[in-house]
Amino acid sequence: MSKLSITLNRSGLYALLNCQGASDACEALAGQLAGRCGTDYAAAGPHKTGQRVAVNVFPASKEAAADNIQNDTLRRSVQSMEIVI
Repeated sequence: MSKLSITLNRSGLYALLNCQGASDACEALAGQLAGRCGTDYAAAGPHKTGQRVAVNVFPASKEAAADNIQNDTLRRSVQSMEIVI
């Protein structure tokens, strides 16, 4: 067997995870997810979490929060999404 050595370029990976393209892609996907969940769901962000860009999708009203608790709306919407970038 041959010996294979792989070295991770961490600074390059962090730059990729924090670039404007990643931010735009996350924001677009969060908007799609909020739209799939219903009118009372919202997306906030993008924001930096230390090593990468992140967005939040959340119920924006008490009714949506109750719907999410009862029907698990956010989880089901995430699982049914097809992500094409």
